[in-house]
Amino acid sequence: MPTFLLIAPVFLIGAILFFQAPMTSTWVTWMVPFVFYCILVLIFKAQINFLWYSKFPPKLDKAAQAFLNQYFPYYRNLDEPLKRKFDARLTLFNHDKEYISKELPVIPGDVMLLTAASAIQTTFGLNTYLLKHWGQIVLYRQPFHSPHRQYFHSGEVHYDDGCVILAVDPMINGIQKPQNNYHIGLHQFGLALEYEMKIEKKDFFFLETNDFLGSEDEFVMIELSKIRGWEDRFEQIYKDIPPEELFGVCVEHFFNAPKAFELHLPKMYQAIKGILNQDPQNSETPSIHPISEEGYKK
Repeated sequence: MPTFLLIAPVFLIGAILFFQAPMTSTWVTWMVPFVFYCILVLIFKAQINFLWYSKFPPKLDKAAQAFLNQYFPYYRNLDEPLKRKFDARLTLFNHDKEYISKELPVIPGDVMLLTAASAIQTTFGLNTYLLKHWGQIVLYRQPFHSPHRQYFHSGEVHYDDGCVILAVDPMINGIQKPQNNYHIGLHQFGLALEYEMKIEKKDFFFLETNDFLGSEDEFVMIELSKIRGWEDRFEQIYKDIPPEELFGVCVEHFFNAPKAFELHLPKMYQAIKGILNQDPQNSETPSIHPISEEGYKK
């Protein structure tokens, strides 16, 4: 739409010049700068569209709003003004990202909605929320192998390529039945946010005691399994998670079991609440306070 508005007048001017020019060669000469203009507009089409939608975000259509109300609990619980803010952020997020399908012949619109909504949930308390470093979102249907991990898993982030990779079915299960399933979308977008905000372990890793055996990371993973009531599934869920992805695990548990998280690891809970500027226990208005236009609050 924005590029059409920029190019359409050129065609009108071209038609006027064609009928006014005394010779065809004159008309062609006059049109040269306009042709270059159109080429430049098309080259920078993505940037132009993004700038336009940044100022004038397109509204999320009613069918998409109804879908999110039914299938995305975080959105359903927001009060109406925050839902409209969520809508605007989601549409702008999707204009900023390239979705790439693996296994899926076509990416369904509802899958794109749930993927983008998971990203917006993660960053909803922040002013700078688009995860600009991450330009591509790659979607598999099921857990996958990759050159980096030679076992089935449901998500990766590739920092150098700015790419988030997700398995759709596990993500949807985590959204719809979080009490029984792990929301891999929150985990991976948490890692993406960690990279952009330059979050370090010391910013969120706070223990209540030193009275434990083994490593600190293993102790926290065990505590996180207790938060979700998944002690008996520890080997299945937590065993293969690399220690450097601990922040992603914390983000997932922060949103899906906030009361238990605060009870078991109160210092970590408060730290993540401050980083994300959200308290998911206030589901209607999770943002704690506004932040400045200068960027991330840290």
